[in-house]
Amino acid sequence: IGTVGPETDAAIDLLIGMLNVKEEDIQEATIVSLGEIGPKAQRAVPSLTNSLKIGSERVRALAATSLGRIGPDAAAAIPALVAAWRKDVHAVAHEAILAAGLIGPKGTPAVLEAAVDPRAGIRVSAFTALAKIRPMTGDVVSVLIKALKQDKDSHVRRSAAIALGAIGPVVPEVVPALADALADTDGGVRQRAVSALGDM
Repeated sequence: IGTVGPETDAAIDLLIGMLNVKEEDIQEATIVSLGEIGPKAQRAVPSLTNSLKIGSERVRALAATSLGRIGPDAAAAIPALVAAWRKDVHAVAHEAILAAGLIGPKGTPAVLEAAVDPRAGIRVSAFTALAKIRPMTGDVVSVLIKALKQDKDSHVRRSAAIALGAIGPVVPEVVPALADALADTDGGVRQRAVSALGDM
């Protein structure tokens, strides 16, 4: 489907219409194709948002991914993405958080909210998203450093170290925080702190 002139308005409209078919494999292929088109598929955002709400688990996860690939023009989907990471299964929640991050500054508050969620898996997903957010804000850096120093879950601390490494030395607080992490009780955290420092 996505190979037939995907940049033309007519092709995008055709793909949007294909989201209504009953065959789930066609729905999935259509959602992926719209995501591959990217920002030019902006007018598919309402339909993809609907798929995120009512589709099967795989359809919901793919819809979240494609919304993220559309980027800032998918900002209208943020409430649905927030609802997904709060209430949906982890596979969908993970993609919803990543999508909110890819949407840009308008999605950052949603990702920061996920970064303090009681579920460790959700926090890990949030830090994965925060590592890719640009421009990097002071709020994001503070959340990452706090998690690296204080989170009780080692997997979350590992994700925070990776995210801080992605920021680099341009933020003065990053290097000292990673240096402190070299004394973490978890070997995985120490390893990721070493790698992050080595990449700078």
